[in-house]
Amino acid sequence: MKKQKEKILSAIKLKYHNKGEDGKGPTDPNAVCYFCGKKNIAIGSIMDAYSNKPQFVCEDCAIKMYQKDYKFKTKVAAAARRRRIFDVGYLFNEMIVDKYLKEKGLKTIDDLELEDIKIIMEISKAAYNNLFSKAEIIKLEEIEDQKKIEEKLKKKLKFVKF
Repeated sequence: MKKQKEKILSAIKLKYHNKGEDGKGPTDPNAVCYFCGKKNIAIGSIMDAYSNKPQFVCEDCAIKMYQKDYKFKTKVAAAARRRRIFDVGYLFNEMIVDKYLKEKGLKTIDDLELEDIKIIMEISKAAYNNLFSKAEIIKLEEIEDQKKIEEKLKKKLKFVKF
């Protein structure tokens, strides 16, 4: 029987969301991984987030858990698929930021006040959750070509009002 290779999704290129040089995001000097004990970690997950004692999980352990939970054969494939869960939403957020900038006649994101950014983030989060079903989001996350993802996201932008 021929061994089937798992699909490794390419990274989404983002303009505004900084994942850091290692692709894992910024580290938190006060965070310690609940599973492996590493310090100064890029937080990959939080357990009991709404309790008085949230438990932080480093990105590496979060990927290992994701790999196990979703039965990925390789850590690389699990990491790529897990990254997509976040990055498609970030991409939609960036498209909303660009729409806002254009509508307000602003040139760059640096022209935004902190209050504007907060409002845009809330609008973006609500729009993503209200304009796409869970099934649509999963389909978007599994599209390989970023341009095709952008085309599908763009169709929903007309419903976003500021």
